[in-house]
Amino acid sequence: MITTPSILLRSRDVGEADRIYTFYTRDHGKIEARATGVRKIKSKLAGHCVPNATIRCTFFPGRREMRLVQATALTHYPHIVRDFFSYGVAAYAREAVDVMTKSGVSDAVIFDLLVRLFDGLIQQKTASHLLLQAFLFHFLTALGYRPRSRNVIRDRVVPTLLRDHITEPLESEQFLAFMQAKGGA
Repeated sequence: MITTPSILLRSRDVGEADRIYTFYTRDHGKIEARATGVRKIKSKLAGHCVPNATIRCTFFPGRREMRLVQATALTHYPHIVRDFFSYGVAAYAREAVDVMTKSGVSDAVIFDLLVRLFDGLIQQKTASHLLLQAFLFHFLTALGYRPRSRNVIRDRVVPTLLRDHITEPLESEQFLAFMQAKGGA
């Protein structure tokens, strides 16, 4: 049995009452798990398995796939659901993590980046597109695809908003946004 904090990346319906969830966990990376009976009206799991929340999940390895046996929402971010732009940024970040990571490869930095992005979207100190660009830069760096930023930097001063939401400061190359015209990602 595995119990770990996680973030729901996506879900898809299977059969009449089942659903397959894809979570990114702090300790075990990306996990796909089947929740049986979760689409029934009396399901206890359905209310806790929502996007844009930190969830404590308990997984049980089955013969062919992982099973989700318990879920409890730890931190819910209702502002992200109410704000159209914040929801779009959060959905983009979840999709990027889902597409760019492999199952079973854990990286606590990526999990923490997602949580910090959600926290930043709630605080609303910063424009959401800047938080997304900072998230993507640090996410790609964590995966080993650090973009070259020598010719891409628009501003060399990193505002305090990015320092508040990102754990590790970049060395000397810090930026606000990529510039496509100058070869940015």
